[in-house]
Amino acid sequence: MALLRWMRRRAKCCCMTCCGVFVFIIASLALFGRYLYKKEHCTDVESKQIIEGLCDLYSQGEVTGSLCSALCESRDLHYQTCTNYRKGKKVLFLTCDSCIPGKTSVSVVLKMKTDLSERDQLDMSHLELDTEQRQKDYVREVEFLVKNSFMFLRHKDMSKHKDILSFAWGWNFHEYLKNSNNRQKAVVVASSSLWSLTEQQEYLMSRDLYNYSFIPRIYGTCGPAYVVENTQTLGNYEFEMFKGWPHSWKERAAIALKLIHLIKDLDNLGQKLHLCDIKPDNFGLRDNGEVTLIDTDCAMFERNLLEQFNHTNCTKHDDCDFFDCRGFCDTKTKQCLLERTNNNMQSLCEDVFVGYFPKMPTGLLRDPPGAIKVELFKLLQECSNPVVETERHNARQHAQPNTVKKLQELLLRSIVDLS
Repeated sequence: MALLRWMRRRAKCCCMTCCGVFVFIIASLALFGRYLYKKEHCTDVESKQIIEGLCDLYSQGEVTGSLCSALCESRDLHYQTCTNYRKGKKVLFLTCDSCIPGKTSVSVVLKMKTDLSERDQLDMSHLELDTEQRQKDYVREVEFLVKNSFMFLRHKDMSKHKDILSFAWGWNFHEYLKNSNNRQKAVVVASSSLWSLTEQQEYLMSRDLYNYSFIPRIYGTCGPAYVVENTQTLGNYEFEMFKGWPHSWKERAAIALKLIHLIKDLDNLGQKLHLCDIKPDNFGLRDNGEVTLIDTDCAMFERNLLEQFNHTNCTKHDDCDFFDCRGFCDTKTKQCLLERTNNNMQSLCEDVFVGYFPKMPTGLLRDPPGAIKVELFKLLQECSNPVVETERHNARQHAQPNTVKKLQELLLRSIVDLS
C-alpha cells in the first residue's frame, strides 16, 4: 500500500510538473508573440506621425514633389490604415480626392523606403550655387547620377530621354525651378527629393517600366515618398481556415491564366526580369481583372542577378540562392555559377498555385473541379518540382514550357466547361 501511495504521489507530481512546464511554454510563446507583434506591427499613431513628419519637412522647404501640396495643404489625401513596416519600407493606405481628374476619391498607397531621418540625401555640398552657371552645373551632375541609377537597375542606355530628371520624377523638374522664388534653394531641394526616390528600387523600376500594364500607376511624390494605385492583393485568394473557399474555381483559374501571361511577359523586356520574392501578397488585381506587381524590391534584371551570384562563395546550393531565385554551387571551386537554376514559372507554381502544403494544395488552384483534379495535380507537381534529367542533384529546375502549355490548356478548358 505504501508503495502504491508513493507511486500515486510520484505520478501526481510528474503530472503537475508537466502541466507547469506546458503552461510556462505557452505563456512564454504568448509573451514572445506579443513582443514580435508590437515590434513588427504598425500603428495608426505612428503612421500619422510619418505623414506629419513629411509635411513638416515640406513646410520647412526641405522636400518637395507633385503631391506635397495635396498631402500637406489642401489635405486631399486622407489616411486610412497601414501595414507592418518595421523591417521594410513604410506602406500606408490612403484615399486621394485629386489623384484622378473627374473621380471623387480613389484608394492609393503611400510608400517610402526608410524613416525620414534616414532618407538618402544628395551630398554635393562641395559645389557652390551662387551663380546661374554653377546651378546648371549642379543640375548636370544630378542628371549624371540619375542616369547611373537607371543604368545600375537595367544596364540600359537612357540617352533617349532628353529630360531624364522630369522622366524620373514624373514632374517637370525645370519648370519647378523656373517657377521658384529662390532658384538656388530650389535646385538643392528638388535634386535631393528626386535622389531620395531614385535610390529606391521599386520606385525606379516603376518609372522605368511605366508603360507596362502590370506596373501600378504612380500618382505623384513628396520628398522620399511616392503614391501609387492600390490594387487588391492576391493574398485574399489564399485558403484561410475559417473562411473556407470564398472564391469560385472559374474566378481563380482566370487569374491563374493572367499570372502565367504576366510571367511570360517578364521574359520579353529586352532583359529578363526575375521575381525573387514570389508570393500572393506581391501580386495585385485591378477592378478590370488585370494583374499587377505590387512589390518589386526583390525583382532583378538578369545581369544584376548574375552579378549577385558572382559575388557569392558557397559550399552548397542554398548558399547561392537569392530568395526564390535559386543558384547552383560548384563544389569544386566553391563558387556560385552565373545562372539561375529555376525560373519565375516554377516559383509561381510552387508558391502561388500550390501553396504551403504540396500534398494538399492550399494555393490559388486548390479545390479544382473533380473532372480535372488528377490531371491538374500532376501538372502542378511537374511545374513546381520539375524532374529534369541532369547531373545537378538537389538543384531546383526550370518549369518546362510543355508543362506550362498543358496547364494553360487545362485551365482554359475548365473555364469553358463551367460557362
